[in-house]
Amino acid sequence: MLRGAEGTALERVRRLLIAELTRLAADYPKRSGRGEGLSPATLFVLNRVFVGTVDMIVAILQAHEDGKAIREAFTAFWHFQLKGLQSSLSRDASVI
Repeated sequence: MLRGAEGTALERVRRLLIAELTRLAADYPKRSGRGEGLSPATLFVLNRVFVGTVDMIVAILQAHEDGKAIREAFTAFWHFQLKGLQSSLSRDASVI
């Protein structure tokens, strides 16, 4: 599903997941009282970040079969991914 599942009833799952992750991140500054909307350029970057997130989830699951290795890979990925998002979203909304 996360690779696209072209030609199946589930092919829209990837697109919907990326759109929802982007929407939630884009709404964060408004919800946290840090500003209004994000610029089109920032929305584009957020969307591309989440495209990469979904691709990484797929890559981790394809590369590892062992539960421990999968957990370690996700832990490493989320450490970097969440630090970057946290940094970006904690800045002044006019910067992001």
